Amino acid sequence: MTLGLLRAMADDYGALAVIEGGQEDAEGAAVVTVRLLEDDFAEGRAFALGRA
Repeated sequence: MTLGLLRAMADDYGALAVIEGGQEDAEGAAVVTVRLLEDDFAEGRAFALGRA
């Protein structure tokens, strides 16, 4: 679920990113890798967190 949220956020901001998950470190914690390839790939979408 977290990977989907991160991918959606990157898309909304217009960033070109590769987001991978599924691995675990030695202590069993999940590892998420985010590679930002281009931060200005497309125009970001306009949105607001609350009603205006």
